[in-house]
Amino acid sequence: MLAGVDGGGTTAAEAIERLMAAQIELRNGRRVEAAMCSSRPPYVKTLSAFDFAFQPSIKREQIDALRSWTPRFSTGRSTAATS
Repeated sequence: MLAGVDGGGTTAAEAIERLMAAQIELRNGRRVEAAMCSSRPPYVKTLSAFDFAFQPSIKREQIDALRSWTPRFSTGRSTAATS
C-alpha cells in the first residue's frame, strides 16, 4: 500500500482511507467474534441455513443484496456542486 504512495500510483488520502477501512473491518470482526464468544450460543447459524420459507416476510434477494453491500466512509468533503 505504501509502495503505491511512493510510486505515485496512490495519493496519501487514498492510502489513509484504505488503512482506515482495513482497521475498521478488523475491529468489527474482532467485536463480532468477542460478542459471539461472550453470548455462548449453542451453535452458530449462518444465512445459508436460514429457512426463508418459514419466514416469508424476509426476502432472500434483499438479504443477498445486503451481503454484497460495502459501506463507503465519508471524507468530510461535500460532493454537492456549489453555485
